[in-house]
Amino acid sequence: YEQNTAKNVEGVTRLAYQEPDSKKKIRLLTGLMGVSVPVAATLLYFLHSGCFPIFDVRARTTLERAGLWMRNKADASIPAWLEYVDIMGNLSQKLNVTLRELDKALYMYGAKGATNP
Repeated sequence: YEQNTAKNVEGVTRLAYQEPDSKKKIRLLTGLMGVSVPVAATLLYFLHSGCFPIFDVRARTTLERAGLWMRNKADASIPAWLEYVDIMGNLSQKLNVTLRELDKALYMYGAKGATNP
């Protein structure tokens, strides 16, 4: 992270915030040194509250157990994130909950399931 200048981080973050296309948003952020897709996804969560879920492996584990996540749960690629955003958006609408509520529920279930199979 420290290889990025403050000016570069600010500029890229501003561009990502203003960019309407989700794929371009994530590509901009992952263009920063040391920023992986999960980190970029978390930044997008905070930049656009309510629009993007946290890209968490425990939530993906829960979705996998429910038959909704067909990729390897460790897949943290941009295509996986885009698919995850679609799945989470559809599921939150279907269940009439916010993305954050869904995030928390899937995370907790995944964390609990990981220790108590």
